[in-house]
Amino acid sequence: MAATSWIVGGAYKWTLPSKPNFYEEWTKGKKFLVNDSLWFLFEDHKHTVAQATKEMYDTCNTTSIKRDFDLSGFINIMDKPILRYYVCAFHCKEGHKVCIDVKES
Repeated sequence: MAATSWIVGGAYKWTLPSKPNFYEEWTKGKKFLVNDSLWFLFEDHKHTVAQATKEMYDTCNTTSIKRDFDLSGFINIMDKPILRYYVCAFHCKEGHKVCIDVKES
């Protein structure tokens, strides 16, 4: 099976959502598989993307994030089945976060 490249948020991309559950709704009905890739496209230096723990995702406490990116085009290839959490350190509390449930292909 061929891997899929996903632009997180679709046409809306990775930007401040119009409603807090936008990215949760975006993931519904999608099947994310091992070896798929996530593309985070956004306006440079206005947003960030960082892989987070579930606690960081739930609380939006981003102070302990070790590495985040503020340049568009960040790619993450999903190499194992696991729940993955991503947040924008600037706007997490406004719903700028997504949980991706990666399944075995």
